Amino acid sequence: MVVTVSDEGKEEEGMTVSIPEELNRYALMGILPILLADRSTGENIVWATHAYEGLGDGYGAIEEMQPKLVSGSHAGVIRRRAQKDKEEQCLLTRQHAEVFTPVRICAMMIDYADSAWMASNGIQRLEDDWQCYVSSLRLEITCGEAPYLVNRYDAETGEEVADIENRIGILDRKLRLISHNARNREEWLDWATKAVETTYGYEYQGDNLLIARVNVLRDIEDYLTFAGYEGLSQDEYERFATIISWNLWQMDGLTYMTPARAGVAVSAQLFLFDDDDVSGGDATETTLKEPAKIRDWKTDCAVKFDK
Repeated sequence: MVVTVSDEGKEEEGMTVSIPEELNRYALMGILPILLADRSTGENIVWATHAYEGLGDGYGAIEEMQPKLVSGSHAGVIRRRAQKDKEEQCLLTRQHAEVFTPVRICAMMIDYADSAWMASNGIQRLEDDWQCYVSSLRLEITCGEAPYLVNRYDAETGEEVADIENRIGILDRKLRLISHNARNREEWLDWATKAVETTYGYEYQGDNLLIARVNVLRDIEDYLTFAGYEGLSQDEYERFATIISWNLWQMDGLTYMTPARAGVAVSAQLFLFDDDDVSGGDATETTLKEPAKIRDWKTDCAVKFDK
């Protein structure tokens, strides 16, 4: 499978949600490097797919995703599943078990989870204890473009969900409750921060993960506008982007390790009677994997993700 880019990466006609435009906007704001950060390795997330290798240097599966490779004239490289042709979608399903659940099924599953959570906490109506709901921990496994977290568009068809009241994602529900109940902008931001800090997701492929991160940040912008408040400042953008880059992380869900990345290994060579340097040896190219890390925002500490 080879990815090609045409018309300078413009979205298909009729699709009003434009990932390329948002990537370029965040690049100009200096936010894109944060959205590409891999907090487990201290570097950038990797492509973790061979789909882009035909585009040249920097697009290999084990190479890091760099801002210049996904913005400017290259912004159209990153495409939503709905934009990919049927052959490419089928190949993604076969090779990566990549499937996208219809919105109505997502809504039913989230409704069921909410009902179970409310019953276990003795809550009759979310509006009566919205702070508790906003603070509840939620995780979308193998999240893809994060349709269970944010519902800006139908991931299967690409159709925009223009009416913000109709978005069914987990974070959508949290932000909507905040928008209806916060008394001022400061309170809105405090609870929105809590909402994002308690909402997690992991994904293996770098392109999907970047889209998911963009979707979450864009969703925050949408709900702040919906609540009638002034848009985010640069510091606020950076704060939310940092939280998102921790909470939506790159990981193999079977091993809890990061995908393989390019690296250099040094084969240690010990020398008798030489206490000054025992690290000499040949440097060789290799692939590296590391344990995935997330952040516990209550303690503000990084921890290894485990069962």
